[in-house]
Amino acid sequence: FFNAAVEAAGQHISLLEARMAELTSWKERNETSIQDVEERMQRFATLANQLADCQAKRFQTKQDLETSIQERDALRQERDTLSRRLSGAENERRRIEEKMQFLLDSIQTKKQLETTYEA
Repeated sequence: FFNAAVEAAGQHISLLEARMAELTSWKERNETSIQDVEERMQRFATLANQLADCQAKRFQTKQDLETSIQERDALRQERDTLSRRLSGAENERRRIEEKMQFLLDSIQTKKQLETTYEA
C-alpha cells in the first residue's frame, strides 16, 4: 500500500511538475506578449505624436498660405491702384505737353508775325 501511495504521489508530483512547466511556459509567452503590446503602444504613441506634429505643421502651412494669398491680393490691389495713378499721371503729362506745344507754337507764330510786320 505504501509503495502504491508513493508511486501515486510520484505520478502526482510528475503531473504537477509538467503543469508547472506548462504554466512557466505560458507565463513566459504572456510576458513576451505583454512586452510586444507595450512596444506597439510605444510605437503608436510615437506615431500619434508625429501625426500631431504633422497636423500642426500642416495647419501652420495652411495659415502661411492664407497669409501669402492675402498679401498677394493686397499687392495686386496696390499694383492696380498705382497703375491707375500712373495712367492718370501719363494722361496729365500728355495734356501738359499738348499745352506746352500749343504755347510754343503760339510763341513761334507770334515771332513770325512780329518779324513779318517789322519787315
